[in-house]
Amino acid sequence: MFENQEQEQWLDFLEFKNRYQKVSVQEYPNRCLENNPKPLVTVLLITYQHRPFIKAAIECVLKQAVHFDFDLLIGDDYSTDGTRDICIDFAKRFPDKIRLFLHHRENNIAVHDTPCGIFQVAYNLFQCRGSYLALISGDDEWTSSEKLQKQVDYLENNREHSMVFLPYQTKKTIGEQVVFSDPDSSYPMPSSIVYRNVFQRIPDAMLSSLNEDDFMTAMALQYGRSKLLLDAGQIVMNHTGSNLWCNNTAIDKEQHTIHTRRRLYRLFGAQDHRQKRGYAYSLANLPQSSNLVVLKNDLKNDFSLLCYYWFYKLRLMLGLDVSPS
Repeated sequence: MFENQEQEQWLDFLEFKNRYQKVSVQEYPNRCLENNPKPLVTVLLITYQHRPFIKAAIECVLKQAVHFDFDLLIGDDYSTDGTRDICIDFAKRFPDKIRLFLHHRENNIAVHDTPCGIFQVAYNLFQCRGSYLALISGDDEWTSSEKLQKQVDYLENNREHSMVFLPYQTKKTIGEQVVFSDPDSSYPMPSSIVYRNVFQRIPDAMLSSLNEDDFMTAMALQYGRSKLLLDAGQIVMNHTGSNLWCNNTAIDKEQHTIHTRRRLYRLFGAQDHRQKRGYAYSLANLPQSSNLVVLKNDLKNDFSLLCYYWFYKLRLMLGLDVSPS
């Protein structure tokens, strides 16, 4: 479906490895391929320096009450705080269920001059065998043991949808006090999503972004709609303020966001006006001092993008801010 949507390159696993892998990734010995040959769902858990949270993240996956086979694929990006040891212990105890990939920092890809974990995200994504893909971060938790079953049941019975997601809330520990935010369902946070697995190839542009989940969601939405489920629990995100995104300044986050939205527009905008609206909204929100020279051609050459831009710009000028749908 994607080939004619953009001149930028799409990569399969071999092309990805040839371009980006410097050191071979080690898969910890297991029996998953032999004893669990056709999982309906693969749960992809990405972790780095999550020692206080990783045990709970793994256990909430293993506790899922389901009527189908699934495997848990864990990728650790060379944690040095004890996270890797915990992952290895679980892999030893559940060799039929857990595939553990031990990554090396030498493979880290620099995004905007900052090394990040996008290599391990992409590498592990290519290993996912299930027809459906669930995500969870090593510092998040699922609150319901019925989460996977209910999300998969919905996708099995509603072929017009390609992803389902849940509400989320953040958990912050301040001294001895634990503070929870109100549940929020305005945005599909990665750890709440189950996708149809359409990720046999990925855009090279995804590997230059800190917002890889936005790429994954855009890819999934080429095949159907998204759906919020309210009866399958929610996710709890441990907010530590120490991840790569949180450490960025507001200006850096703005630049990362517009970079991502521009690449998504270039990949999918011809057919998917959601990407046009998202990109136009980002452009309209740029401060007047921002340099738009690089972006002017997009507006000049795409009349509908220009219309969306002025729609958001005028609403912002009138104090009627509206987010793109």
